[in-house]
Amino acid sequence: MAYQVLYRRWRPINFDDMIGQEHITKTLRNQIINGRTSHAYIFTGIRGTGKTSTAKVFSRAINCTNPQNGNPCNECDTCKGILDGSIFDVSEIDAASNNGVDNIREIRDEVVYSATQTKYKVFIIDEVHMLSTGAFNALLKTLEEPPEHVVFILATTDIHKVPSTILSRCQRFDFRRITADDVAKHLKKVLAADGVEIDDDGVHLIARLAEGSMRDALSIADRCLAYGENTLTYDNIVNILGVAEDRQTVEILREVSRGDTAGVICALDSMVAAGKSIDIIINGLINSARNILMCKCLENPSGVIDLSTDTVAELKEVAKDFTEEKCVFCIKTLSETAASVRFSPNPRVTLEICLIKLCNPSYMQNTEALLDRISTIELKLKQGIPVSSPHEISAVEKPKEKKTVKIKPAGNYNERWQQVIELLKNEKPALFSIATQFEASGDGELLVLVYNDEECAGCEKILREREEELFNAVETVCAKRPRRFILQKKVIENATPDKLEELARLNLKLSEK
Repeated sequence: MAYQVLYRRWRPINFDDMIGQEHITKTLRNQIINGRTSHAYIFTGIRGTGKTSTAKVFSRAINCTNPQNGNPCNECDTCKGILDGSIFDVSEIDAASNNGVDNIREIRDEVVYSATQTKYKVFIIDEVHMLSTGAFNALLKTLEEPPEHVVFILATTDIHKVPSTILSRCQRFDFRRITADDVAKHLKKVLAADGVEIDDDGVHLIARLAEGSMRDALSIADRCLAYGENTLTYDNIVNILGVAEDRQTVEILREVSRGDTAGVICALDSMVAAGKSIDIIINGLINSARNILMCKCLENPSGVIDLSTDTVAELKEVAKDFTEEKCVFCIKTLSETAASVRFSPNPRVTLEICLIKLCNPSYMQNTEALLDRISTIELKLKQGIPVSSPHEISAVEKPKEKKTVKIKPAGNYNERWQQVIELLKNEKPALFSIATQFEASGDGELLVLVYNDEECAGCEKILREREEELFNAVETVCAKRPRRFILQKKVIENATPDKLEELARLNLKLSEK
């Protein structure tokens, strides 16, 4: 006999076999027991969660001559006939390939005839969202008032494409994503029945890759079984599937937190040499960064991280070297890179540049990069690690001697701005990393901070919060203290500081009006 794939061999044959959909199976069983079934149902949810299987079980249960507590017995002639397809009163239609008006007219003409071998004539329409507008209109009247011997069961993965006129005539059931724990538990049971052993890390990896779909998990397991081994481990599953190993992506992120560019590039090179594609590596990095973020946000992240207990404990240790801002910065930058590598002539170089930027946030001037630099400096200082400059925030080294700033007689802010920056470098390194993005002008109560890059405008909130520290530094260097500051975009080509200040004062007057 030809080999039958796992997801077909282990298709549920009664409601008790359904995984993770108890809220639906209990309702349907009670309807059957109490004789309160409807004439039309619509099942919606992602692929592989049991929509069609539930429809088939339900079609047998309502026609079974010897039902067992709402379940079909699967032993009577009716159940056996429906299972082997010899009873034609239960029809399954694929709307993806039968989506025209004529196909629905055939159903409409057929419903007027009574069932020949069963109590109910059942029509299961799979992927119903693929029907044309005309086909939906042809189905509408029949669905609203079908004969008493007819039951419609519609299944779809895209409920938003189904007209509201159809939805309002059906009982709707939403199938949930199956949790990774439920997938892993059922998968172990299936593989054990076939005499195959699998370790915990391996079964959790398959469960995570399945993304809530039991069918996908069984298909992935089938692919691994084709390797010819009776024992599946995490390592050989990684090699068979060609996915990015969690330990490797976490190690890259660990090097990122240390600012170790060389370590990051070497770790990436080993993954590429092992045959991992760039897009798979990026997705693995994003998932690992997300898991680290969950470890930062939650005391017990096990419920939202589909990993073994040992792996979660390891992630918690890695998370100690990260801030939430760093995690967000990594996820956003890697996601942008994932979109750009599709059009890159050299995806590996694109990813390498991305990782170098993550190790050295000073190469980027957007708001996320600035917040990352500030939060990382604060974390290092909290841990008692000396910080020499924002470009070396992760290096552990002896603190350098502070440079003495020579105070000259009072002058305007533009002339002394570099001295202000030099003072901040030694006294307020977090504020220094922001101040370097601006030029300054003005010499009285108003300090005008001029920027070229749109991203610098996003620094205003941070500057407002640290206004007192900024004004103290300006007063120390310039012997005068501004009372307020404004941001001004440098819109005039080759503009002098005086012209910029004049424009800034004009903008300020207009805003006050």
